[in-house]
Amino acid sequence: MRRNILRASAATAMAAVAFGIAAPAASAVEHQRAESRVAATAPAGPVLTAAEARTLLAAPEFRAELTPAALASLTAVAEGTAAEKQQRAAQASAAGAL
Repeated sequence: MRRNILRASAATAMAAVAFGIAAPAASAVEHQRAESRVAATAPAGPVLTAAEARTLLAAPEFRAELTPAALASLTAVAEGTAAEKQQRAAQASAAGAL
């Protein structure tokens, strides 16, 4: 009986070592896959177009919710003169006001 207990203990120890090595490696591979999926689904360019910005600015209820800085950013997007920073600010303020 002592021999069977030793065999079972040895098999359990080997399985624990195998899982201890394989689990972090599998976890690292899954983490890398998840990061590549997130990078692939990230938006590539600006989402708010000039036409959309003009439409939002035409609604008086929407304009009432905007701060002066947000209004300036959204106006720049509507005119097509917005820098990337203004584009992102206009998107954020439009989402917040909606």
